[in-house]
Formats: sequence, C-alpha cells, structure tokens
Amino acid sequence: MVPLPVCAVYVAGVLVVYALVAWAAARASTHAWALIQRGLIGCIGLTVAVQLAVLWLVRPSVRVAMDRDSALLTWVATLGRAEFPYTYPTTLGNPITPFPLMPAVAFPFIVLGNIGYTEVVAYVCLAMLLWKRYASRPVARAISLLVLSSAPLVYLEVLTRSDLIVNSLLLILLLVFLEANDQALPQTRTIAVVGVGIGCLMGTRLGLFPALGVVIVYLLRRIGPVSLAKVSLVAGATFAVIVGPFLLWNPTIFTTYAPLGVNAGKLHVSPLAGTLWPVATGLTVVASGLLARRADDLYLGVAVVMLVVTLGTYLSGFIDVSYFQLSFIPLLFALSRRPSAAAPPPAPGRAAPAYRAGALDGAGRRARLMG
Repeated sequence: MVPLPVCAVYVAGVLVVYALVAWAAARASTHAWALIQRGLIGCIGLTVAVQLAVLWLVRPSVRVAMDRDSALLTWVATLGRAEFPYTYPTTLGNPITPFPLMPAVAFPFIVLGNIGYTEVVAYVCLAMLLWKRYASRPVARAISLLVLSSAPLVYLEVLTRSDLIVNSLLLILLLVFLEANDQALPQTRTIAVVGVGIGCLMGTRLGLFPALGVVIVYLLRRIGPVSLAKVSLVAGATFAVIVGPFLLWNPTIFTTYAPLGVNAGKLHVSPLAGTLWPVATGLTVVASGLLARRADDLYLGVAVVMLVVTLGTYLSGFIDVSYFQLSFIPLLFALSRRPSAAAPPPAPGRAAPAYRAGALDGAGRRARLMG
C-alpha cells in the first residue's frame, strides 16, 4: 500500500500543475496556447508510453489481486472449447460477472497477445473525445486531459488489465452521441441508434444499468413515452440478441451462479445493502434524469449515480476502488457545458468579438476560454 505522505505529495503536486496550466492557458496569447496544445499532445504520447511500460515491465513483477482480465480470458477460452463460458471461475476463484459483449470487445486484443492493450486503446479514445469536446474551451481541455493522463485510477486499470475503463468509454460514446443528436432525437433513425447503444451497454455488465436509468428518465422527458417505448423495444431486442443465447444455453448457471447469481447475491449480504442501496440508487437515478435539461447534463448525472452505486458496494463488503472509474470518467466530460446557442451579432457601432489571431489577449480571451 502506498504511504499516505507519498499520496499527499502526489496530489499536491498534480494540483499545482493543473493550477499553473489553467493560469497559463487563460492568459496565453494565441502563439503561446499553440505551444500548450503541442505539450498536451506530448503528454498523451508520454502517457501511452508509460502505460505500455506498466503493462510489459511492471505488471509481470507485481502480484495483482484482481481478476477482471482473467474473467474475460477464461470466458473466451471456455467458449473456444465449446463449453458454457460461465461454468468456471477466474484464477482467484470468483464467478465471471461481465455479460457477453465485454469478452467480444476484448477478443481482438486477446488475439494480439495481451488483453491489456484494451485499456491503453480506451485511454487514447477518451483523450481524443476530450480533445474534441473542449475544442473551444482550452482551459477545460487542458485540465481534463491532464487529470485523465495523471489519474492513478487509469494506471491501476492498466496494471490490473481491468475492463472498467472500457465500459466507461462505451458509456461515454452513447452520451456523446446523445449530445450531438439531441435535436434529432424524435427521428426514427436516431431513436434506433440510441436503442442499439443502450442495448449494447446492457450487454456489458449489470453495474451499468443505473447509469442507463438516468438516460431513460431523460429520454422520457425529452421525447415522450411513445418514442421512449420505441427506444426500449430496440434496446430490449439488442440485449436479447447478446444475452439470450447464453441464457437459453444454461439458464441454471446463468441465473443462479454467474453472471446474474453473483450480482444479485450482493444485495442479500445484509438488510442494509438490500434496502438502502437500491432505494438510494433509484432516487438518485430519477433525480439526475429529471434535473438534466440538456443532453450534456447527463455526464454529471451519470457520474453522481455511479458514485452512489460504487459507495453502495461497500455496504455489501465488496470493496474495490477501481469501480470509481465509472464515475470519474463521466465527470471529466462535465467540466464545462457547451454554449446553448451561438453568440448574437454585435450591436451597430460596436466591434465584433476579438476572435481573430493575435487579438485574443486580455479579459475578453479569458472569458471565452472559460466557456
């Protein structure tokens, strides 16, 4: 375990770096900001290099008491022998909990020879999404990328070859699509894509269902019950295609052992876990969905709900800090909201906003950078 003074020094150090970068970005000229952008690109490249070093040099010499990689590897190997993939436990003796889509996502990287590549690719994809999301808000872009690139949670994912960061990426892709197509939601094609996305996320792991509940509540307000019924129909059909064959293959193991049995068993550890946890999660889901006025509010709502879910696991005695990944990643996308509308044209006789190269210094630029 890392000593507390070391953790304190690390946290203080990264906070100072974040503050300096934000201060410099808010006051930088156009040329200086271009240098900062190059620095961020270098930071992403360095992070990938460090992650690969962790994957190949550090992990083999460190005993890791986590078996999410073993769950996916065992699932694929067992299915390859034409056996029911949830029959055998992981190397640590735990049941396999992910639904079938997660092994399918990891399969190309298993073929490449190291399932840990999945986490490295997920980091790169998240960095690209953050870069694009905060394209017009440099301070938010710098802070989000630095936090992502220096977060111990991310390196823990690589060290343990855990798949939670991949789950976070898949969830973020759905939220990004909703944000980009918020005005087109009533259209049939958009509804179909959202339904398929929700169904696919349902097919990854049961722990994401509360986050999808926030999306459902938001869609109920946004598109009404009729259109939501269409989304639910598509999502249910997608989920059935992914999970149905395995449920029919061996319903006893699937429902009483893994993946459903072990997940449901967490609620029966204590009366507190079986009552307070579902009630608190349900109320948070409804409140977060109702408070989301626009699609980009969903990032924060999902982060809050998944934080409640993660803290609730402690009631069942299932302590795993890596689950904070599911609230940490959405929070990075909630740093700054998009402008609700384009800026109005300047009044007659007034100068246009100083968006030209070389005219972005001073208070006007600082206001624009902060979004």
